[in-house]
Amino acid sequence: MLRLVLLIAAALAVAFAISFILGRRGVFVAAAAFVVGAASGILSTIITACSQCWTEALSVGAFVSMPFFVVGWFALAQAEVERRHRRLLLGLGALMLVQVIWAARMTVLATFQGVCPCGAQLWWLRTSEVASVGFDRLAGPWFMLEAVMTLAVLFSAGRRLVEDAPAR
Repeated sequence: MLRLVLLIAAALAVAFAISFILGRRGVFVAAAAFVVGAASGILSTIITACSQCWTEALSVGAFVSMPFFVVGWFALAQAEVERRHRRLLLGLGALMLVQVIWAARMTVLATFQGVCPCGAQLWWLRTSEVASVGFDRLAGPWFMLEAVMTLAVLFSAGRRLVEDAPAR
């Protein structure tokens, strides 16, 4: 448990370090945070070792990805999004749609049907007779919540596009 708390604290520190390094360029802070958050979530499903019935990577991935998503939400909510950032917003939206697809699969299989998350991985060829227990049942909705909230913030940012600032 202490390792998980330290991992979450480290993830928050890295997320805020990204924000500090990039400064007030909110769109780029949000993009970096969303990409790292989505990558840690997707990586957690890849790391899950089905042969050893080791699914703790899902909970670690979910808890590690959340601070990055929170930093991204706040950064994008306060950023002035210019028209030149439109492609970046569309790319982030596509990434979140990928996360929605695999999180929906994990939600249906692991949460509602009670199948081991190994049967709900990105590649849909695995099957498992083992039942999901504990956080395994909540990982899909957790990842789905992150993606849907991010899509909502991206949609809001896309609606308030401002004209590009003149070059100095």
